[in-house]
Amino acid sequence: MKQFDPRLSGAAPVSRVDTIDQQSLLLITALRKFGQSDEHLFWENISSYIGPQRGDTARAYFDDLMQIFTRYARRPLMTHDGNCNCIGADEANFALFICTATHGDAEDAMLQAMLILRPDVVPSAVNLAQQLGLMMGNVMPMPVAQQSAHHYH
Repeated sequence: MKQFDPRLSGAAPVSRVDTIDQQSLLLITALRKFGQSDEHLFWENISSYIGPQRGDTARAYFDDLMQIFTRYARRPLMTHDGNCNCIGADEANFALFICTATHGDAEDAMLQAMLILRPDVVPSAVNLAQQLGLMMGNVMPMPVAQQSAHHYH
């Protein structure tokens, strides 16, 4: 049995890519692509579906949101590899946070954000998440390759 390591708890698998909605998968893919050499290709694909101006605006909101997450998170966000069919706890919380900020109650989104962020930056993060979710909410068809169903690890 492995010993619990709180630094890695955000990577714990909690779901699979074939069990979530398209908007959540899109947000998780954006998170996984963040800072990668091919991140620009992801955003070019998004822009091809929602238009260049809206795509640029969505990317700006995402970049601003990620700046908050990279500067003010209680610990670094953990992500899985782009080809992994698992969804980690941090990835699931990130997508749920943005979807809740967009379609749900702002207070619920604030509570979700406080799992990772310092409380003083949460209102700004919720505002950016809501704007990002509205910009990316109607991206169809999915601009990333669908993952084939596999068993966990």
